[in-house]
Amino acid sequence: MFESSVQSQTQELAGRRANETGTTDTAARLREEAHDSTPHFAEFAGLAVLLGATLLTKGRFLAEERYIPQLDEAGRLPPGRYQVGFEEFEARFITNDRRRWLGNGMIRALHELKDAGATRVEIGGSFVSAKPNPKDFDMAWLNKSIKEHRFSDGMYTPRLEFGGEIWGPDKKFLGVLPERDKIVGVRDLLSRDREGNRFGTIVLDLTKRLPPAPPRGLGGYTANPFLDM
Repeated sequence: MFESSVQSQTQELAGRRANETGTTDTAARLREEAHDSTPHFAEFAGLAVLLGATLLTKGRFLAEERYIPQLDEAGRLPPGRYQVGFEEFEARFITNDRRRWLGNGMIRALHELKDAGATRVEIGGSFVSAKPNPKDFDMAWLNKSIKEHRFSDGMYTPRLEFGGEIWGPDKKFLGVLPERDKIVGVRDLLSRDREGNRFGTIVLDLTKRLPPAPPRGLGGYTANPFLDM
């Protein structure tokens, strides 16, 4: 009976050691598999970073910054979208009589868009460059769901009344960039010149305070003293 008890205890001890050895082997195997997967994860992360950099370079998407950077050597904003309120925008780009005249028309248009429910507009072209006397301004509201208003009418020409072009977020253009047979969206148009070079744009936050709409007529925007520019 004593020998049977010793044999039973010996078998139980052997079983425990086998289980411990199996657990150890399993843990070692899992560590080995995790170690083998690390290079694959690092490779995937590297590819993700490379893809992101490529898309940024091609301008497929651009993060919005909350400031206005210095202009580059060509007098343009660096590629990107820079979201600010009107006060910051005015301090940088409404700096002389010509720009002030265009700015007056822009302010009136912004009030109309804000009343219709727009919360953001994007401004590109020469108005957000170092050009002292831009011909007009180019602007698009970014909200897809706003009230119907006259800017939505394809027959309406806001440039005649406000001094600039005003488009919706779904506006498409053909033959306006170097790729003459390519259809481009409005945001792409706002951030490229006729040679296809990409530059930055300003996104105005209309939830912030706007200056009062200037009066129409003399000193406003309807009598354009700069039609020949």
